[in-house]
Amino acid sequence: MSECLLDAPGIGELHLLLPLMQRVCEEGKSVFWLNPPHTPYAPALAREGVNLDQVVLIHTDDEGDFLWTLENCLRSPVTGLVMAWPGKLASREVRRLQLAAEAGSNVCVLFRERRYAGQNSPAALRLELEPGEQQDLKVNVLKRRGSWPGQRCSLAMAQRADLSFRETTRVVRGPWSGSTG
Repeated sequence: MSECLLDAPGIGELHLLLPLMQRVCEEGKSVFWLNPPHTPYAPALAREGVNLDQVVLIHTDDEGDFLWTLENCLRSPVTGLVMAWPGKLASREVRRLQLAAEAGSNVCVLFRERRYAGQNSPAALRLELEPGEQQDLKVNVLKRRGSWPGQRCSLAMAQRADLSFRETTRVVRGPWSGSTG
C-alpha cells in the first residue's frame, strides 16, 4: 500500500501510475478507481494502453461504504490495482486496508491531502507530491520501507502536440549526481 499526499488533484499524479495500470491490464486484472475527484478521461487512458474493459469506477455515499468497498476490492482475486481518494482515515483504518491489500496480493494507492503527512501510517511508501515548474511533478519520499526517507526527485511530463492527440513522455530526475533522466 502506498500513499500519495497532495494539496489538490490534477497536478499530474496519475502519470506516476500509468505504467502500473498498463501492466495490471496486460495481466488481465482489474483497476478500480474508488471515489475519484473527477471522472477519468477514457480516451486518454486508452491511448496510454489501459484496457478500459478492466477499469471499474466506483462512487460510494458514506465513509462506511467506502471502507467496506475498498477492503473488498483489495481482497478480490480479480483486482490488480485500487486507487482510492478517501476523506479522513484513522491510522487503524489505514492499517486495516494495508492488511487487506497484503491478503489479496494487490496494490493500493491512497490519494490523500498533504495535511495528513504528519499522521503515522503503515503504508510501505508515502510520497508527497507538488506541482513543479513547466508541468513537472515534484516528488518527496516521506517514507519507504527499508528507510531512505527525505529523497526528492521530479517527474517531467514533456508533451508533444499531434493532430489527433497529445503524447506524453515521462522522465524521472532524482537527487543522484550527474542525473540526466
